[in-house]
Amino acid sequence: MFTQDWQGLFTPAAEPCARDWIPPPFGWHLEMVTYLLTLGAFILPVSAACIAWKLWFDAKLSCGNLPQLEAFLQTALREGEFDEVDRVLRKNRDRLANIPANAATLLFNPRLVHQMINSHSFIHLELLAQRSFLDSLENRLQAVETVVRELLVSGTSPLQSAVVERFRGIEHLRYTDAERKLIDSTFENPLWYHDTNAHYPLIITAMNKIESGQLDGPYNQPDENYVASQGSQNDRLVRCI
Repeated sequence: MFTQDWQGLFTPAAEPCARDWIPPPFGWHLEMVTYLLTLGAFILPVSAACIAWKLWFDAKLSCGNLPQLEAFLQTALREGEFDEVDRVLRKNRDRLANIPANAATLLFNPRLVHQMINSHSFIHLELLAQRSFLDSLENRLQAVETVVRELLVSGTSPLQSAVVERFRGIEHLRYTDAERKLIDSTFENPLWYHDTNAHYPLIITAMNKIESGQLDGPYNQPDENYVASQGSQNDRLVRCI
């Protein structure tokens, strides 16, 4: 498969030897030259493919290609494909402290944050938990507000698990060790909670939900809790009234 196409690139090099215009180097036979060219025609593309796969797998952001992160995020938002975004961010979570301001703005785009959290990826909160990354953001309060709002309205999140763990309410919801560690480094960390002004989106999001009127119907609708009969105990008998 490889040699048919790539060997054609080496044919001009072997042709002079075949026509006896130039003797084979190092006293080799023509068959040896042809064999080495054929072997090279196979090794070169395979090696190139392996190197390309290694670079893709590592997904390493360096000083040279870090400015390209902005274009990468723009493409992901434009095409609606976010799988590679999560992989690249996780591979480079310790190298994002110096990303350009425009890339940071795109990184905390509400649509991108919404897609990540809905797919049960909390990479944005994990990044905000890193002090070096948090301090590098020019508008960290806006970034934190975007992430906290999405955590609150999401069906499942570490924040919800932490609340349920403390106050109960969802019987089978499990608070994992990874979620506990993430919450301990953010919302349970007084310094982080104060510096990020995290209380603001927590309160405002709840107020917006109440003021929207979306809960008026379910809250005011009569149910069995309003019409259930109350019991009274007389000696050893219970009589419903």
